Amino acid sequence: MAATVVTSVWRPFRLIGLICLVIALIFLIIGISSVYWSHTSGFHQGLWEACIDRNATVWKDLDGAMTQVVETTSMCASTTPKPVWLNACCVFMIGAMLIVVGAIVVVILSFLLDTVTDLGKVGGIIAIGALVCDLLALIIYPSVFTQILSQFVASVDWFFGWGYGISWGAGFFLFGAAILLLCCRVNDEIYHAEKTYVIDT
Repeated sequence: MAATVVTSVWRPFRLIGLICLVIALIFLIIGISSVYWSHTSGFHQGLWEACIDRNATVWKDLDGAMTQVVETTSMCASTTPKPVWLNACCVFMIGAMLIVVGAIVVVILSFLLDTVTDLGKVGGIIAIGALVCDLLALIIYPSVFTQILSQFVASVDWFFGWGYGISWGAGFFLFGAAILLLCCRVNDEIYHAEKTYVIDT
């Protein structure tokens, strides 16, 4: 007597790729809005604002003389006029965020329109575009920022903050999403295997 066992395996590459895109989008939104791209003792700044912490020591012009003053309140101010390199970082980050939204829409459409088998791969290609924009911002920011700091005589230790780090996290998720979506073939998402067993009676 022979018995045939059919095994079905679902390979959820597109679904995992979509989840990676959503996480990357969340990380990009947090990174763009964060004021902790770089920080030092008492100061921190992001793409849009620079902030002074409470009890930070700052130099102020008091009656024509530069004097060290301790701030009694924390405050943030818009970095205007914004230098060209910082504008470029903002444009690339916002561009990456918008491109990720487009990739998410395309991947969702690939689930709804099963007849169009290449939509998942199109989403992967779009994710690569978002990754390039994200990486450009992440490379421009530290390279120009450290070059500006090197021009000052006073040595102040600046560090890159969690806002900058979470933007790198978005890049890793974009890379993972692109790989999953480009390697996925819709026909292979559900894999069927048959095996026949012979049972002696």
